[in-house]
Amino acid sequence: MVQYLRKSIFVICCTLTFGNCSGQTNSKNFDLFLSNFENFDFPLNPTEFIVDREAKLQSKTILKKDYDEYLRIDNDTFWIFKDYYEYGYGGKKKFDNYWILFYSRNFVPDDVNLQKSEIVLCTFTLDGRLISSLPIAGGYGDSLTFSSVINSVNDINVKYTLYQNDKEKTYTKQYFVGDGYILKIRN
Repeated sequence: MVQYLRKSIFVICCTLTFGNCSGQTNSKNFDLFLSNFENFDFPLNPTEFIVDREAKLQSKTILKKDYDEYLRIDNDTFWIFKDYYEYGYGGKKKFDNYWILFYSRNFVPDDVNLQKSEIVLCTFTLDGRLISSLPIAGGYGDSLTFSSVINSVNDINVKYTLYQNDKEKTYTKQYFVGDGYILKIRN
């Protein structure tokens, strides 16, 4: 009976130790991932932030393993790691129970009509699980451009310009972050 009790205690201790170490590794990996992002303050124009970072030669390329672990959305087949694709770190800001990050991703083949560029706003749990993401700036060929200003987590404005049949249509959508999720305000 005592022998069985000792074995049980040993197994429980090993399980708890392994579980705690595993969580620490994930947290440490996410902390390392976060270290590539620069802190930002509100109000924020994410496009200007990234351009300024590149002008200061502070831009860093996101590695495939980091993109796949933290940023890839399930079933996404467009954003891959091949020629003509680029991924760059942007900014970060920590809140009580979540992180807000943004990064850039670009597909730049020779044909301008196929080019696609986005700055993506993401929210994460404190331990690195992706909660939600939303493209907030960029362009798709010669058919759509969009830009944003983030005044606070409660005031995210994305302005879209659609180009079709030699006409422009401009509209704005408003978003906010609630419980870590990026949500749209009805317009």
